[in-house]
Amino acid sequence: MTQGTARLSGLLGTPLHVSWVATSRCNLHCEYCLEDAVSADADDVSEELRDLIAREIVENRVLKVSISGGEPLLVESLPSIVARLSEGGVFVRLTTNGVLMDERIADRLAGAQLSVAEVSLHPGRAREVTRALALLAARKVRVIVKVVVTRENHRRLEELIAPLRATEVESVILQEAMPLGRAAGAGRGCLLGLDEMREVRVEVERMQRTWGEGRLHLASATLAEHDAGHPVLCSLDAKVRKSCEVRPDGNVVPCAPAGVFGVSNMIAEKGLAACWRDIPRLYARFAEEEPGGECGACGHLESCSGGCRAVSRLLELRGRRKPCPHFRAASTSKGPERHSPAPSPLANP
Repeated sequence: MTQGTARLSGLLGTPLHVSWVATSRCNLHCEYCLEDAVSADADDVSEELRDLIAREIVENRVLKVSISGGEPLLVESLPSIVARLSEGGVFVRLTTNGVLMDERIADRLAGAQLSVAEVSLHPGRAREVTRALALLAARKVRVIVKVVVTRENHRRLEELIAPLRATEVESVILQEAMPLGRAAGAGRGCLLGLDEMREVRVEVERMQRTWGEGRLHLASATLAEHDAGHPVLCSLDAKVRKSCEVRPDGNVVPCAPAGVFGVSNMIAEKGLAACWRDIPRLYARFAEEEPGGECGACGHLESCSGGCRAVSRLLELRGRRKPCPHFRAASTSKGPERHSPAPSPLANP
């Protein structure tokens, strides 16, 4: 075994990337929220727990952490957390709606050596977002803007992002709304289908020609699964894992959708490394079980292999009453199979 291979094997003993949902509280109430966040004045987890999670991330030599919420700027200790992670050699990416950003917070985040700030552009919040971008850029913090593509805004994307072209924003990510959190329940009306996402792709390709190299990106599971000819497959039984998610209460799950299974894997009880090693054992039955219900009766099951088991279960719990709309037949000389607009499964991180 070469030295490089040995080092990689050692790193895979703990996650390379951790998505940390630092709080479920949020100051907004977006229908496409992936977290189904609670109100800003709701009870939150203790600072002692957040301190423990940050310590575990550093001690286990995680390379990258993506901090999100809810709205992480509601966490008063956030700059201190970012500083601790950065000092430990961790690349820190923060996702925020930017509404609460002011000079004091921007100063503290820049002083904490935040690697990248991803600011979400929400409807009716352009002024606050523009202010947040200016405050961060003035302090030399790398800034990315994310726009969630929904049924409401997908035909006016150029209008929404045009003011960003003249800013110091490094790139703009147009992210298809996904069936998680609030968007899997009451907000499902915001989700797009294949034909609509095709329209979006054509429009984005047109805009990319004027935006310049690498500044405008489209992320869509619906288009990815159609191009592949099958849904995104479940990663619970993957042979190589690189990432996991840490929930606000310290529960370590293999991916965001897997929280629906209700498995307890608490970092405060056994540490990040043990939680990481326990994921295959704790989720084995979900990876190995035969899909039941509507999935079990589906004629495409052999090609699909159950797709994303977690998203399938989540949609079923949220009241799905018709056969799974996710399967896209592989392209043929007659063209791909057509379906009515429907939500897409989520690609596992």
